[in-house]
Amino acid sequence: MNKKHSRPFPLFIVLSVPLLFLVIFCQCVYFNVFYNAKSAFDAAYVEHGKLLKKNPDSTTVALPSEIQANYDRAIDKASKVMEEYPKEKKWHEKAIFLIGKASFFKADYEKAIRTFKRLQKEFPGSPFIPESYLYVGRSYLLSGNLDKAEETFALIIEKYPDFNKNQDVSLLLVDVAIRREGRALAIELLEKTSASVKSKDRKVDLIIKTAHLAMDLKQFDKAIRLFENCPRDRKHPEQLFRIDRGLAACFEAKDSLDHALSVVMAMLNNKMYLSHMSEMLLRKASLYKKLGKIDDAIETYNSITKTDSTNEAAGTAWFELGTIYQKKKVDYVKAKECFSKASTIAKDTIVRNEALLKIKSIDTLTFYRAMKDTVDIAKGPGMRNRIEFKIGELFWLELNQPDSAFTHFKVLSGKNDSLKPKALYSAAYIARHALHDTVAADSLYKVLLNKYPANEYTKKTQEDRGEKLTIYTRQDSALMAFAAAESLYFSGNDSEAAVASYRKVYEVFPDCEAGTKGLYAAAWVSDNILCNHKTAFRLYRMLCDSFPKSEICLNDVQPRLKIVSDTLAARKARHGAQAQAGGMTDTPEKQKSRPVAVPAAAPSLPTPKADTTHANSIASSMSGRDMNPRMRMMHPVDSIKTLSPKPDSAALKK
Repeated sequence: MNKKHSRPFPLFIVLSVPLLFLVIFCQCVYFNVFYNAKSAFDAAYVEHGKLLKKNPDSTTVALPSEIQANYDRAIDKASKVMEEYPKEKKWHEKAIFLIGKASFFKADYEKAIRTFKRLQKEFPGSPFIPESYLYVGRSYLLSGNLDKAEETFALIIEKYPDFNKNQDVSLLLVDVAIRREGRALAIELLEKTSASVKSKDRKVDLIIKTAHLAMDLKQFDKAIRLFENCPRDRKHPEQLFRIDRGLAACFEAKDSLDHALSVVMAMLNNKMYLSHMSEMLLRKASLYKKLGKIDDAIETYNSITKTDSTNEAAGTAWFELGTIYQKKKVDYVKAKECFSKASTIAKDTIVRNEALLKIKSIDTLTFYRAMKDTVDIAKGPGMRNRIEFKIGELFWLELNQPDSAFTHFKVLSGKNDSLKPKALYSAAYIARHALHDTVAADSLYKVLLNKYPANEYTKKTQEDRGEKLTIYTRQDSALMAFAAAESLYFSGNDSEAAVASYRKVYEVFPDCEAGTKGLYAAAWVSDNILCNHKTAFRLYRMLCDSFPKSEICLNDVQPRLKIVSDTLAARKARHGAQAQAGGMTDTPEKQKSRPVAVPAAAPSLPTPKADTTHANSIASSMSGRDMNPRMRMMHPVDSIKTLSPKPDSAALKK
C-alpha cells in the first residue's frame, strides 16, 4: 500500500496568516470605535437640527443634556482612534474632522478652531479642508472675532467658490455686518444676494431676514411691505407662520394694536399653525392687555393655563395673570397665588426667578403695611414716614409700579421730616424718567433747589438735569477736609499735626464716612508712627463705641485694639517688674526714646512723601478764611446714601 506524502505549506504563508488576522482585527476595532463616534455624532446632530428647525430665527440654541452627552461621546470615541493607533495617520483624518464638528456644535469654538487648523496642517490635501474653513469662519463669527471671520469667509469665496453657489458664505458675511451693528449695510447685502438666488425657498428666507433687520432699525413700514409681498407657499407652513408673526409684530410696534390683533385672530383660525397655538394665544392676551381689555386678557391667559397646565406657555400665562392682578386689579392675594403657580410651572428660569421675587416683594409690602398700622403716630411719626418711604421703594424698585411709588414719595415730600429732600428727589426722578411728566418733575426739582440748596439730593438734581454742578454738600466738605489731613500726613513734616487734623475731621463731620475714616487714620498714625499707644487705644475704642457694627470696626479696629491692649499690658508689667527689682522706673524721656516694634498685623499706610508745597496748598484750602462761604453755612443732614439712578432700598436702615 502506497503512502501519500503531504507537502508542507511554505513558511511565508504560515507566518502571513496570523499577521493577516491581526491586520483584519485591528481594522475591525478601528471601524468599531470610529463607528461609535460617528453614531453618537449623528444622533446628536439630528436632534440638534430639530431644535434649530423649531427656532429658525436663532443661530444658536441651548442644548439639552442628551445632545450634549452625545457630542461629548463622539469626541471621546474619535480621540481614542488617535490614542490607540498613533501611527495609523490615515485613520486620523476623519477622527480629527469629527472632533472639530462636534466641538463646534457644542459651542466650544476655541477647540473647534484649534482642531480644524490641525486638520489643515496635517492633511492639507484632505477633501474636508474646504468645509473645515467654513467651520473655522463660523467659529470666529460666533465667538465674536469678526475680523478673522470676515477674512476666513473671503478666503473661502476666493479659493472654494463652489461653497458659495447658494450664497451661503455671502450670507455669513451679512451676519458679520449685523454683528458690527451695520444693519443698513446688511440689508443692502441681503437685497443683492436675494436678487441672485434662484431657489424660491431660499429667496423667501432672505426676504424674512431682511424684514427682521428692517424691524431692528425700526423701519416698520418697510418690513410690512416685505412681509406682505413675500411669496407664500402652503407647502411651507413654517415660512408662512414666520411671515404672519412678523406682520403682527410690526403692527404692534407701530401701536396699530387692532390691526395686529386681527392678524393674530386670523392665525388662530389657520389649521396649519396649530403647533404654535400657545404662542399665538399669548400674543392675543398681550394685545388685549395693551388695548385695556383686561377681562378679555385674563380670560385668554386662563384658557392657556387650562389647555396644558404643564407646558412653558402656562408658566408665562400664570406670571402675566399675576402682573394683571397686581397692577390692574390691585389684588395682591390673587397676584401672589398666580406668581406662586408660575414659580413652580415655568420652565424659563428668568420667569421662575422673577415670580419668586414678586412673591417676596408682596410679602414685604404686606409686612410693612401691617407695621405702619401699628405705629403710634404721636410717639413715632418719623418711624411711620420711614415705613411709608420703604413702601414707596418697593413699588418703584421691585413691584414696578411707578404710579404708586410717585404717590407715596409725593405725600412724603409734603411732610417736615429728614426724609423730605430724598422724597422730593425720588418723586421728581420718577415723574421725569418713568411717568414722562416733565412739568411735575421740574416743579418738584424747583422746591428741592429752593428749600435745600446744599443737600446731596439737590446736587443729584443738577446731575440728573445735566446742569453745571454748583452745589457743595456736607459730604463734599468732609471729603475735602479729609484730603487736607491726608496732605498734611503725606508731607512727612508733622505727624502730630496730622493726627490733630484727622481728629478734627471726625469732630466736625461725625455723621459722614470721611469723619469715620479720619478717626481711624488718627488712631493708626498714633499707633504706628508716633507709637503713642495710649492715645491710639483711646481713639480705637472711641471708633468702636460709636460704630460697633461697622466694617472698619469689626475687620480693622478690633484686631488692633487687642494688639495695643496687649502692648500696654506688657509695658505695665515690665515697669512693675523693674520697680520691684531696683525701685526704679523709666523717666518720661526714656519712655519716649525707646523704640517700639510695630506688630506684624498692623495695616500699612504708604510711606510719607515730602511733597510739602502741594500738600500745604491743599491743607490751606480748607482753612476758615479760604473755605467756600457756601460750605461754611451748610447745616448737618442725615447720612442717607445717594439715590442713583433710583431710590436706594438700603437708605432707610439708619
